[in-house]
Amino acid sequence: MVIACAGVTPEPSLWRGVTTIGEILKDPKAWESKEVKLLAYYRWFDLFGETGTGPPVTRSDVAFADITGAIYSTPWIDLGFSPQETERLFLLRAKVKINPAGQPYIEVQEGQEVEGLPKNVILRVRLKGGIIGFNREILIAKDGYALYLDRKTNQHARLKVERKELEEVLRRIRPLLGQELGTPIPDGFAYTLYAWDGDKIRTLTVYPESAPRELEPVFKILKDWLFR
Repeated sequence: MVIACAGVTPEPSLWRGVTTIGEILKDPKAWESKEVKLLAYYRWFDLFGETGTGPPVTRSDVAFADITGAIYSTPWIDLGFSPQETERLFLLRAKVKINPAGQPYIEVQEGQEVEGLPKNVILRVRLKGGIIGFNREILIAKDGYALYLDRKTNQHARLKVERKELEEVLRRIRPLLGQELGTPIPDGFAYTLYAWDGDKIRTLTVYPESAPRELEPVFKILKDWLFR
């Protein structure tokens, strides 16, 4: 399978064999007792409210999320870091379970922190700064489906972006990946963009107040995505 967006790019090997959380949530009974491989962010006690429900087994159950949904895991897995660090991406081997109320959850058999993006996600944008200290991000799949997070207010939303806009952003940033452009200023903004370069994720950090003018169309699109 290939990603037909901003050029034909092979699918990252990290995605091979991965089941999205949304697939499990769509038909939990079909997945019950099956072992799956998930690629998801650790979300502590469902910090952003992505599961839409309470924990299925114990109050210590923790959540994992990808762009398609979130699911709890039990029992507690000591992953060796601060529980509030919800940007860590894990490749999980887990078994799907369903509690008596019909709520699906997973029992993690093995977990490994990895660098990359969840399955089907081809762009992640992180915005920080401003006088009030914005801390927002958006993860966008190749079909334009997106997950928006406000890390300051712990809110999330699922939305769609225009494919043409996604392709335009990727086209303009790909030659610049691996760079830091512009100069940070007090109360200024900083955008960090994450995109695939083959099997690896590369980043572009830009300070828009002093960035090259040719990136102005990118900033216009990013503002539309992050300030809806």
